[in-house]
Amino acid sequence: MLTDGASAAVDQYQLLDWRGLLDVLTDHGPHELIRRVREAETADGDGHARRRYKRHDDASAALCLFEEDQP
Repeated sequence: MLTDGASAAVDQYQLLDWRGLLDVLTDHGPHELIRRVREAETADGDGHARRRYKRHDDASAALCLFEEDQP
């Protein structure tokens, strides 16, 4: 589950594709995904701050993994 602020890693900033986003969540957790989005929010390709109407968009991510029961 992602808010639009977290999905911006794919939708807006093209930091990852959807598979890569799931890999980051699985391997490093939501904090790493949000860290990457925050980094992209504060800088463009030249390191200059992006002009935004607010500093950060809300960003939340949750990953729930289910394991199959083995007989």
